[in-house]
Amino acid sequence: MNPLITVIVPIYNVEAYLRRCVDSIINQTHQNLEIILVNDGSPDGCGVICDEYAAQDERVRVIHKENGGVGTARNAGLEAASGDWIGFVDPDDWIALDMYAKLLAAAVSDDTSIAACGYTRNYLDDKKVEVRLNNEVCTISNEKAIGFAISGNAFSQSAGNKLFRRDVVGLFDEDLHNYEDALFVINALMKCKGSIAYTSECLYHICVRKDGASSDFSKKRLTALDAWDKIVAVASGKNKNLAKGYAALCATSMAMRAINRDKKEYLPIVVKWGRGYFWDLLFRGAGVPVKLRMLGVFALILPKLSYVFWRRMYRR
Repeated sequence: MNPLITVIVPIYNVEAYLRRCVDSIINQTHQNLEIILVNDGSPDGCGVICDEYAAQDERVRVIHKENGGVGTARNAGLEAASGDWIGFVDPDDWIALDMYAKLLAAAVSDDTSIAACGYTRNYLDDKKVEVRLNNEVCTISNEKAIGFAISGNAFSQSAGNKLFRRDVVGLFDEDLHNYEDALFVINALMKCKGSIAYTSECLYHICVRKDGASSDFSKKRLTALDAWDKIVAVASGKNKNLAKGYAALCATSMAMRAINRDKKEYLPIVVKWGRGYFWDLLFRGAGVPVKLRMLGVFALILPKLSYVFWRRMYRR
């Protein structure tokens, strides 16, 4: 059994990191790959690099498109994909050479539609932090996995550390520029039956850089509010209350970042939205750690004063 895995890489302005990323994919021990590099109108030399790889390896396909954001780039790759399984790698990240072989083996062994793994956060000062749920290979119930994806714990809301069977994959919401991965992953999990496979090995490597797409605070970041409204809408049972609680915490975090980045014009928008989930966080946020719940409640009432404590806690 040698199923085809399509790996989609959305690319924009990452010339310094792209070769490391693509090399880690083309050298996978599972060689039956379709590698789709989507050049999302990158202004640097990424397009040329993509074409070089396509000329060297017949498994590599390149899509050049106008800039539209990561969601549009991934969707362009999905529309062109022909694999039985789908994976995603961000262009400044890289993966262990046996990641897809191990994820595929775990998924097939447990007859699941999604397999996930631990990951490592790699900082520019060479600091590395491994993030994993446990120290074993296991299966996780679908409902529990959705809860993990909502809370953003070591399971991760990212699509990068996961392998998806094609029949559970939808499209990314192109209107979102924040938490689009979380909504995509949760929607995929909703289509799964039974459980998913998980290995604690840290096979996906995240490059944490200050100039990355997640480091700024702009109007596009406010689409996180829309994302959480949509996550709450699709969640069910206990996970719906959990989603409402973490929606409020998202507003808390964004409020603190707005103050930190001197983007105070966004503060009233974020706080007003977050207060819509205030009572859910206070009384129905089962599964949200008590400390986070109390900090979130305090921040939604007195955001500027809360920022003093928030800054001390995270040393920002």
